[in-house]
Amino acid sequence: MQIEEKDTSANLSFDVKANFIGNNIDNVIGEISFNNTKYIKLNDSIEFETLKLTSEQFSDTHKITLNSDYVDASLYGTY
Repeated sequence: MQIEEKDTSANLSFDVKANFIGNNIDNVIGEISFNNTKYIKLNDSIEFETLKLTSEQFSDTHKITLNSDYVDASLYGTY
């Protein structure tokens, strides 16, 4: 079932900066920032200046934070 036709003109561009430590997904600490992001597809586009994903650990609790021009969110827990 083909719901959407392929669009070979789709384009994604961004600048990325990463600063983190850890040797697996369970103990990664740091942040990844995407700046000047633009996605164009079928004459529609979405742009945002900043999207930052931060991972922190506090003894037995993890915190993941997402900050962007459109949404801010935090996830706390033991995982």
